[in-house]
Amino acid sequence: MFTIKVIDPAGNSTRGISTDDDGIFNFTLGNNSVYIDAERFTELNGEGIVYIEIKEESSRLQSGTWLVEMEGVDVRDGRFDAWIERDTRDAANGYADQSFFEDPDFDASMTLGTPGTARRAIVVANYDHVKQTVSDSSGRGQTRDQRPKPDVSAPGTEILSSCALGGRIDPGSHQIIPIRTRKTGTSMAAPHVTGIVALLFERAKQIPRHRRLTGQQVRKMLTAAASNPSGTTAFNKSWGYGRIDAEEALKLLD
Repeated sequence: MFTIKVIDPAGNSTRGISTDDDGIFNFTLGNNSVYIDAERFTELNGEGIVYIEIKEESSRLQSGTWLVEMEGVDVRDGRFDAWIERDTRDAANGYADQSFFEDPDFDASMTLGTPGTARRAIVVANYDHVKQTVSDSSGRGQTRDQRPKPDVSAPGTEILSSCALGGRIDPGSHQIIPIRTRKTGTSMAAPHVTGIVALLFERAKQIPRHRRLTGQQVRKMLTAAASNPSGTTAFNKSWGYGRIDAEEALKLLD
């Protein structure tokens, strides 16, 4: 068991909250509100978890160094992991207002978030198909319990795709919104894999021994067919088991 408290840049502090407190707690530090949700056995995976959210009560969130202080009370396994969620960032500010950990607390690996840590999901990394590099914004593995994720990588940088608001008038510029737009992210990479999965299930219907093809079989086929830039099939925390390959995946099914 451990206790956790939040300290604002002016030195104001919440009281210590333990995972055994198992509840929701609200504090006011200066002009900011601090919300803490503690669970001893979370329904996500049975582990202890503490979620912290800081909001401004007026104007802007207090800038500076915020501290999260932890104290081990009854420790059987001293390890813990912490993540900062992506902020609602301002493009006019060059997205410079993203919160981050100070060195040496920052670790560029293990940056995957849910649902990318799901046990039965096919998790897809985003890579630039022109530069052949994984995007900086793509989550890195492994999971905190050492499972190899992501599974595979697919093109997800500057992908020309459909625009949901295409053809309508932009209220700001009063211009017609384009039908196609370029986007970057794992949301652009995942559809590539979804299409290949659909092809595999469609082909499986034509092969008697594969008519009961399962999701886990498909995931194994995708990872077996993938290839890393180095030419190996070893797991890589950025690429997963490598770049997706539709032709090779279909060959494995045949």
